[in-house]
This record gives sequence, C-alpha cells and structure tokens, in this order.
Amino acid sequence: MRAARSALTSMDQLNREQRRARRATLRFGIGLHLGDVYYGNIGSPDRLDFTAIGPAVNFASRLERLCKRLGCRLVLSSIFADSSGMDTVLLGERRLRGIKEPARIYTLEEFVPRSHKRSEI
Repeated sequence: MRAARSALTSMDQLNREQRRARRATLRFGIGLHLGDVYYGNIGSPDRLDFTAIGPAVNFASRLERLCKRLGCRLVLSSIFADSSGMDTVLLGERRLRGIKEPARIYTLEEFVPRSHKRSEI
C-alpha cells in the first residue's frame, strides 16, 4: 500500500509540473491483490524476460483494467482489503475476464470516484 500511495503521489506531483509547463498530463491506475506468483526468467537463451505469472498476477491485471472503467485510481481485491487492516470502501461486485466468480472490489476513501454513490453499496 505504501508503494501504491507513493506512486500515486509522485504522479500527482509530475502532473502539477506538467500543467504548469502546459504539457499533457498522465493517468494510471493500480490494482492490488494478494496471492502466490511464480517469477523468474522466461524465454530462450537469446531472449530472456524477467516476469511474474500465475492466477494472482492475472487477477491483479484484471483489477488494474477496472481503474479506468470505474474512474478510480486504486482498486483492491477483497483479500487485499481484508488483509490490509485499513478502512476500505466497497465499490461493488464485478465480473472479471477469466475469473469464474464475481469479485468484490474495494478502494480507500480518498480514492472513491466522484460518480460513486453511497446508495450503490
């Protein structure tokens, strides 16, 4: 969570500088999940890529893709939200591509999108 907050804060600072210089700003979102992953070099001797793979990586990737659709810069899986010990806000349940069951999606109060109404919870 500290790394995610740091990345978002750094992007906010960069975007302030970009606006002052009348340049385009950048947007991105972060999806956080907990689970086992496999990591290491994958490929051939001529072309190796260091990467992480596994169901948890796929789930986190699907969460990240929700950021734009939800208008939320930080989305959390239920397992991450439960494990964080932080006060989280339920954004609802969503179907994620390649995931059988609908996922409960959370964020932190400071990242709740303006369009999100409390009555939806």
